[in-house]
Order: sequence, then C-alpha cells, then structure tokens
Amino acid sequence: MLNFMSYPSSDWHTLLFSNIEASIMAVALSALMHFLLPDVEPRTRPPLIEKNAARVRHESLLSGTVATMIFVVFQMSDLSDSLSALMAGILILFPMHYRGSVLSSLWRVVGVVLACLYILLVQLILYNHSSHMLLMMPLIGLGLAFSARLHVMEKVGAGVGFASVTTIGIMFGQNLHPDTDLVFSDLYRIVSVTVSLVATLTMVYLVHLILNRFEATRFVIEE
Repeated sequence: MLNFMSYPSSDWHTLLFSNIEASIMAVALSALMHFLLPDVEPRTRPPLIEKNAARVRHESLLSGTVATMIFVVFQMSDLSDSLSALMAGILILFPMHYRGSVLSSLWRVVGVVLACLYILLVQLILYNHSSHMLLMMPLIGLGLAFSARLHVMEKVGAGVGFASVTTIGIMFGQNLHPDTDLVFSDLYRIVSVTVSLVATLTMVYLVHLILNRFEATRFVIEE
C-alpha cells in the first residue's frame, strides 16, 4: 500500500477506501456463497512445518531483502504502470525460500499466460463489440469458473489457478474500457510479468547464495 501511494499519480484516499470496500465485499460474498454452497466435508488444518532457527533467519532475511530491492527498482525506474509485475515479484516470495520461489514463479507464468491467451481469444471473438457488457459477462464468468476450479483442484495456494483468476479479474475489471481493446494490455502483461519474475528469481538466487555462506543463516532441509 505504501509503495502504491508513493506514486504522484495515485490518490491514496481512493486506494485506501477502494481496498476497504473490496475487502468488505469479498467477505460478504464469501459468507453468502458459503451459506448457499456449504462444505461437504469439514476443513482440516494444514500440517505444521518444523523449522530450525537458521532456516527462519534465512527465510526472513531473503524475503525481506528481495522485497525491498524490488520496491527500490520500481521506485527508481518509476514503473507505476507495471504494478501487476511488481505484485508478481512479491507473490513468488511467499514460500520464502529459493526452491519455493522457483515453483511459484513457474505457476505464476503459466497462469498468467493461460489467462492472457483466453482474454485475447475473447477479444478476437467479440472484436469491436467488447464494450457490450451483456456479451462480455458470460465469457468472463466462464474464464473465472474454469480458473477457480483449477485453483481448488491444485491445493497449492497461489498456483496456476490463482494466477489465472487474478489476471482475468484485473484485465477485465481494470484495463477494459469502452473505447479501447485488451490486445496491447494483454501482451504487455505477459512480457512485464515474465521479465519481473526472471529478475526477481535472479535476486532470490544471489541472496540465497550469500545467506548460505554463513552457518547462522544457512538453509538446510532436514529429512
């Protein structure tokens, strides 16, 4: 939030209250759908992962350092039009270690590419009729339904399905305007996200190597 607010073109009042409104709507709609479509089986807690002190320090320093470097690069380059690429770089840090970031980036790229190809197909089908909401809504719903099902079946958190859902939501909700199409935004998102992920993985790998040189921050998976 602080990074988004730092750009002169961003109105922090609008950004703050939009996030509050979106959170309230998400919780309310989730509660409604949970009431209408309750779980068939009770949910269980995910298994706990035991970590030694060195691994905790390694993951904390790695994720914090790389996230800070990403913010610095985007601020110095004034990449306020590539916030999706910024978030892609942050999201792959959620595993908080190098191996997990590699898998997360692969899932992210595949999800973004699949969603962008679907969006491009929708744009080509509707052509210059994409401004008609009644024609667009069934196709948006179809793409979101497929992505949501994929997300549920994966059971890996922010995987291919999650990346696909967020891409479709952002592209149709933010970048589609009555007087423009999605072709440029679609292709730009694929390129910007891919470049961001490659650069982020490079930084993760370098920080991982540096931290592994010290015993106090060495990442070792204990079988």
